[in-house]
Amino acid sequence: MDKLTWRPRKAPLAPVGILALPEHRAAMKRSLLQLSPERLSRLRGSVSDNVLIILGNEEDLPWLPNGVYLGQDSTAPHLYFPTQLLPSVPVSWLDRAFLKKFGQGQFVINPWQHEVYNLSQALKIASERLQEIT
Repeated sequence: MDKLTWRPRKAPLAPVGILALPEHRAAMKRSLLQLSPERLSRLRGSVSDNVLIILGNEEDLPWLPNGVYLGQDSTAPHLYFPTQLLPSVPVSWLDRAFLKKFGQGQFVINPWQHEVYNLSQALKIASERLQEIT
């Protein structure tokens, strides 16, 4: 992944997720707590030591001014990456490489830190569980 480079996309992908980096996690939590229970129930999330990832339909995602909005390319159904960026290799190749290396699942790519997050533990979001996020 270190040798993979990224360039701007001509047309951004539709957002289907948000990657909240450590400095934006608190703002993401506040945004999520302001959503209606119905809208919140349509989202899934995954949290790790340093990021919070939210997945859902574009109309259900909260606004996060400095969040990294994620999209999916139809030729890479297992990968989520920033909506505005395109990898230096065909996305279908990247998708196959991830499946070969990590097995089945869905993964978020953070191109700035060269990190990959496994979404296999993404769960429906409940306001009670949001309170536990620091």
